[in-house]
Amino acid sequence: MQETTRRIFTERSVQNVEDGIVPVKEVFRLQNAEELLLAEERYLPKRRAPTRAIILAASRGNELGEVTAGIPKAMVPVAGTPLLHKLVAQFRAADVRAITVVRGYAAEKVQAPDVEFVENDDFDGTGELLSLHQARDRIDGDAIISFGDILFRQHILNNLLVEEHNIVIAVDAMWERRREREVNGYVDYITATRPYSLRYDEEDAFLAEMGPDLSAEKIHGEWIGLIKTTARGSTAIGDALDVLSQRLDFRRLRFDDLFNHLVGTGQRVQVLYITGQWLDVDDLEDLARAQAF
Repeated sequence: MQETTRRIFTERSVQNVEDGIVPVKEVFRLQNAEELLLAEERYLPKRRAPTRAIILAASRGNELGEVTAGIPKAMVPVAGTPLLHKLVAQFRAADVRAITVVRGYAAEKVQAPDVEFVENDDFDGTGELLSLHQARDRIDGDAIISFGDILFRQHILNNLLVEEHNIVIAVDAMWERRREREVNGYVDYITATRPYSLRYDEEDAFLAEMGPDLSAEKIHGEWIGLIKTTARGSTAIGDALDVLSQRLDFRRLRFDDLFNHLVGTGQRVQVLYITGQWLDVDDLEDLARAQAF
């Protein structure tokens, strides 16, 4: 506790210690105070653990060069542990137990304990929605959908899970920091009904548009590749996939196509703003940065 306090004082921020801060529930337990436990039931947000997670891990990761010559990006070691295994551990730490992984490139190398696998044999040169469509029948009930090449602090997932809207996406409001590094790859910028704010009483933000080519003045953040859904949200996403899969260009469609379709049909997609504390592994520079994440 003293070390945590010292670090907060030195850095003037709680961002780097959020995962180490004792949950309110644990404080209540240590105090053994019945009135506090009753207050927890009344005031703390309640959630059901999502019944499953879907991780999209079909791509090779060509920008990583020889690193992915024999293994897909999701199995590249980060600090000695495959990226996919880190994701699986984070989901299980949040009580997300039923996990489906969509694999494609070097599929036999994509392994993780107690995980269900779905194959996307048509992974090369196709968009993300084709991979998600392979797991169409797993998009059911409360769920998390995640890219397979991202790292994030545990509190981001925990905060996402307690949101109650039917579809919620995690969006980094500090998108300009990443843009300054000339980020490689496809970037999902978003415009929302309001920008990020430190005010605690702000109304929830909702997605208005997503795409890689939004003008800077319209950008409110970057979607990090995490989605949380309720049963109704899963149905909406599944129905949207069914419609989009009839398009001749479906093989090339990406998540911005899905989200813009949802918004266009009147589906509300909540934006949960975060401020950094995540990264995606697109190239060798990202991989080097991930080793110290």
